[in-house]
Amino acid sequence: MKNLIYVASIVVIIVLASCGMSSKDSYIKQFNSFLENLEKQESLSEKELEKASARFEEFTNTYYNKFKDELNTDELRKIGELKARYLKVVAKQHLKEIDGSLEKAGKEIEGFLNELGK
Repeated sequence: MKNLIYVASIVVIIVLASCGMSSKDSYIKQFNSFLENLEKQESLSEKELEKASARFEEFTNTYYNKFKDELNTDELRKIGELKARYLKVVAKQHLKEIDGSLEKAGKEIEGFLNELGK
């Protein structure tokens, strides 16, 4: 019974340790993974964008501040690239929304002009 409790305790500790950002390497890897998943999305709802924004804030504020003193020049450059990739995803999303709005407005104008031409 003591062995079972001991093993269970070790498993819980390992699971808890693996869930958090315990090193600068895990921070960069998880930040990169977050972006890879985001970039795979064809489009994002407003709610998904809000969640992504909150997660981005965690990476760029909370976790960055935790590890900033440990980061070397290459790692800082990588984080800069990750930030740029996020901004690119968000910009593309907003451009899609604008494009859709412009297309709708164009159809309305076309209908309006057709009616005037009758």
